[in-house]
Amino acid sequence: TGGGAEVICPLHDPDGRPCGKRCSGAKPYRSIQEHIRRAHPDRYIAGLPANEESFQAMVNTE
Repeated sequence: TGGGAEVICPLHDPDGRPCGKRCSGAKPYRSIQEHIRRAHPDRYIAGLPANEESFQAMVNTE
């Protein structure tokens, strides 16, 4: 049963549609940060630890 939290990307794709990428498993925040780095590079903040606070900082940046 994998366990762990599920993290959903709240950002939008370049065409304006909601992204909705889901990451779960043992390290969901590491996975979602990799997703943001690739799919939403303007929101990625290098050097942050893979945790909820860092994820929130990336998705709440204006």
